[in-house]
Amino acid sequence: MVKNEIELRSTTFRPADSTDERSLGIVVFDVAWWSLTTQTWLPLLQWLAIGLALSLLTLVLVGARLPWAARLLALLLVAIILLAMRHSDMRFVYRLNALNMTLALAVLLALASAIIWRWRPAATPLPVKAWAQQHWPALIGYLVLTAVMLHPLLWQFTTHILGSPGDSFKYVWRMFWFEHALVDLQVSPAFAPHLFYPSGFELARSELTPANTILGLPITWLAGPIVSYNVVMLASFVLTGCTTYLLAHRLGASRPAAWVGGILFAFCLRRYFHASGHLPLMGTQWLALALYGWEGVITRRRTWDGYVSGLGMALTIWTSWYYAPTFVLLMAFYTLVRPGLRQRARLMQSWPAVLLAGSLTTALVLPLLQPYLELSETGADYRHRLLDLLIHSPEPIEFLLPNPFHPLWRDWMLPLFNWKGEHFVALGYSLIVLMLIGLWVGRKRPAVLALGLIIAINLVMALGPRLRLDDGTIIALPAWFVYDHVPVLDGIRVWNRMVIYVVLCGAVLAALALSALPRRFARVGLVLATLLILFEYAATLPMVAPASRLADVWLSEQPGNGAVIEMPNKYGAPNELYTMYTGKPASLVYTTFTPELYYVVVLCARSVPASRIDCPLSALAHPLHSCQ
Repeated sequence: MVKNEIELRSTTFRPADSTDERSLGIVVFDVAWWSLTTQTWLPLLQWLAIGLALSLLTLVLVGARLPWAARLLALLLVAIILLAMRHSDMRFVYRLNALNMTLALAVLLALASAIIWRWRPAATPLPVKAWAQQHWPALIGYLVLTAVMLHPLLWQFTTHILGSPGDSFKYVWRMFWFEHALVDLQVSPAFAPHLFYPSGFELARSELTPANTILGLPITWLAGPIVSYNVVMLASFVLTGCTTYLLAHRLGASRPAAWVGGILFAFCLRRYFHASGHLPLMGTQWLALALYGWEGVITRRRTWDGYVSGLGMALTIWTSWYYAPTFVLLMAFYTLVRPGLRQRARLMQSWPAVLLAGSLTTALVLPLLQPYLELSETGADYRHRLLDLLIHSPEPIEFLLPNPFHPLWRDWMLPLFNWKGEHFVALGYSLIVLMLIGLWVGRKRPAVLALGLIIAINLVMALGPRLRLDDGTIIALPAWFVYDHVPVLDGIRVWNRMVIYVVLCGAVLAALALSALPRRFARVGLVLATLLILFEYAATLPMVAPASRLADVWLSEQPGNGAVIEMPNKYGAPNELYTMYTGKPASLVYTTFTPELYYVVVLCARSVPASRIDCPLSALAHPLHSCQ
């Protein structure tokens, strides 16, 4: 099959009068085209392929003897991501690619189901009721704590969000767009034809973050994008606390100590920083959930743990592409170091759980991966300039800075932080002290060794490509080698975001340290530690109201559907949000990896007002040349 290509040509008109100094020429085209025949065969094949893949996944889940509720959840998530990505794309060629991808997924699931039914694992009872009775107080505790720590937001829940105008507005728009595209327009939200108009915008140039946009879609449909954004944001605090608590408890911490460990991760300073607008990076609950399930695979070898681990891994990848490749490597390293000699010899007995985890992760991630692979094939570059990495490289002393959001010393501490780039790597003094104690107390345990090595590796990676000493000496660090030689990882711009893994492992070690308190001091020690942590982590976070401007209201009342370009150019995330209110296309919005059209338009927009503008308007036709 060959793609359709349309080329527009026009002769150039030059005035006969040679004294005419006009240098601006405009050619206007009004073009439309239709297919000669309706492609009725493709939707039928799409539905058959999706049905086949879901049926084979059902066989895998039934063969693993999972309860019906777990099977239903997995099938719903796979069906949603299949339909939300390229299967509902408005462009034929991408739907055809989705068909082929789904058939390939069906082949993999058929192989997995054949293996798991040939050597079907024995059924193991799941004491769900006893498990819930044991852990529900922790959930209630995190709910109450989240309401207390972030109570200012609760009073403005329908009008304000955490953060300031910037990335937060971009993700409010994404919450809106996923609901509008899937429910109202019934097309894939992975492509927004009205952004970077007229070529359209592939959202794969940034974070699709379906763990937020798709899972939050019912709330967006019921209450709007602002409420949905806030629910997802606050839920991340509660769920991060719960999953970290479960992980710490599984690794040997007492329930009260594990609950304190959950506080250290859920309300850590790094998460406060990301709450200002980095919604994808707030999904840290899935990191702890994946590790919790994988620890069960290593130690208990049950298919249920494989299901939990696979679901956690898939949702981690759904959350952010920063976590996707780095957390996969973290899990691989944990698997190599975590088992002791005895457990390593028996690890192969866990193959049914590993197969289930891999099958579920593949089924959930492959549809999300398709838009990124297709965009790469068109020549999109996912690498950043080395200068961009250096801008966000912190100094070692910045790991030891205090909480800059604290209401008592906020005004004194903020000037100490380098805000020229993303340098926020402060760990918190409570975490540092308890983490070091936990390393010492559990130094002979393989799990503690694994967590300690993960902390050490990520502390080095968080420093970025190089370390500059006081005397001017520059030391090249591993991140520089990764940038030059490791595909996929060479697209990471802010390496200090790896500090989140340091905090996760440190919170678990802190829980183990608190569990080692002598029994007669345990209760008092836990209460004092909790109060000290809550005092250190107290924060006053900024809030902003995503709302229309007077210009947006005026534009929404204007006839026609012309594109909006703001001049002088304001290239930022709010431009996406404002399209919600104007109802008009926009030629300039924000994205992590900029499409070619931006460089055409922005040169003009940045030069206004000016007495003379040299703007290659003819280049605006080039994106139309490759439309399919």
